[in-house]
Amino acid sequence: MARYATGNNRCSNKWENVINTDSDYYPECDSTILWSEITVALAETPNNKAPGADGMPSEAWKLVMAEPSPTSSLAKLINKIINIMYDTGNIPQFLETSVVVPVPKKSDLKDPDNYRGISLIPTLEKLNKETWLCYIDYSKAYDRVPHMALLHKLRSVGIGGKLLNMIKGMYDAPKIAVRVGNEVSKTTEYLCGVRQGYPASPILLDFYISDVFKNVLGVRVPGLASLIPGLLFADDPVLLAESSVDLQAALDTITEWLDTCEMAVNASKCGIMTISRELTTDLTLQGKKVNFTDQYTYLGCIICLQLPETA
Repeated sequence: MARYATGNNRCSNKWENVINTDSDYYPECDSTILWSEITVALAETPNNKAPGADGMPSEAWKLVMAEPSPTSSLAKLINKIINIMYDTGNIPQFLETSVVVPVPKKSDLKDPDNYRGISLIPTLEKLNKETWLCYIDYSKAYDRVPHMALLHKLRSVGIGGKLLNMIKGMYDAPKIAVRVGNEVSKTTEYLCGVRQGYPASPILLDFYISDVFKNVLGVRVPGLASLIPGLLFADDPVLLAESSVDLQAALDTITEWLDTCEMAVNASKCGIMTISRELTTDLTLQGKKVNFTDQYTYLGCIICLQLPETA
């Protein structure tokens, strides 16, 4: 995650030419953070989780939840720190570091790609209409987001003021340390990727990839005036097209978006399905062949071209 191949992560000029940030931002971005908002956020923080670099478990911070206003010393401190960070965009150094515990995903423990970092902080066939689907699997989506590009993307969708400044402060000099057992490595600055273990990270990633279907033609759906380019839940997009030619054109558009935004896909983990037609030609994404499949697991659900026979 700390490596960044292109060197564009901190290059504001590069992303100014790619992402339009001329629009005004929402005035709510400058609203003061209320104590009631802080206590709601604390209440939603899970218990029995390993603490971050500060060593403070969430249970300790939750001691102030019952206070209708910040009256205790701890409550006043929490309220003051959070609002100073929000007003200035300056993040204390102890909050810049994420402690990452590597958890193996597969058997080969010598392969770094086999570890996941855990941070401590068939209705279509009824219509008999030709439809093509491509399930897209991002390669290390959370780890690839260029920080400066993320800030420009947020600004382009109307996020600015204090809120954007605070997010910018979180990505000025973020650091990680790896913990194995009781040993913690030295901290190192990482140059791309949203901060692991932070509740806002999935939302920030969603903002960054929200325009992945831009300029994709899509399919016609009865009763809808607009074409539907695909489905998007979190970082799991499904591309839709009405022919193999249209699907390849859509894949080419997605490839252009991926290259521009410096993202990548696992072509071997992507899959193409076709309704009422057979795949007769190879289709590619980012220069790699995407295989045809008659079954794909999407969002934990198995999608099949044919319903299994039951006794």
